[in-house]
Amino acid sequence: MKPVARSRRVRPAKKARPVRRTSYRFSVEVRAPLAYAYEWCTDYRESDHRFTSTHPTIAVPLRDEFRVIRTFQPKVRSGRPAPMTVEVITLLPPDRWHLEQYSEDDDSTVDYRLTRLGPRKTRIDFEIREKWRIPQIPTRKEYLAGWEAFWSRAATAMGDGYGEGRSADR
Repeated sequence: MKPVARSRRVRPAKKARPVRRTSYRFSVEVRAPLAYAYEWCTDYRESDHRFTSTHPTIAVPLRDEFRVIRTFQPKVRSGRPAPMTVEVITLLPPDRWHLEQYSEDDDSTVDYRLTRLGPRKTRIDFEIREKWRIPQIPTRKEYLAGWEAFWSRAATAMGDGYGEGRSADR
């Protein structure tokens, strides 16, 4: 008797998570000269969480003249550890820097550019591109509200620090 060949059912490959792309632009003005604002914004410290509402654990395992690598470990959510986020920042002195952020939910890039508006006033322009891998993404209004809240607190702290004569390295 000849063996009967069985047809094997081939399972389709798992579908990749859906990807949605969004982009945003906005600006913030700060009461500080451009050089001070650049130094203040690009010092990337473990204490930067004080401007967020979530207070993640931040580590800066690498920092050199033109590059910073930073990790965020958010607090536990829903009884399970939240995924870590990794940022790779390229410093482009004296007025720009580029950030690439990688996380389980999304990848993003942010281009920051400073513009001198006067001897003690600077505008920070943000160009953000997101690649989402989650089905429920924030609305444009919700997303920008979070960024604007963070940068409003940061801009106030930066202006206050400059006005009080504190160094840009906080």
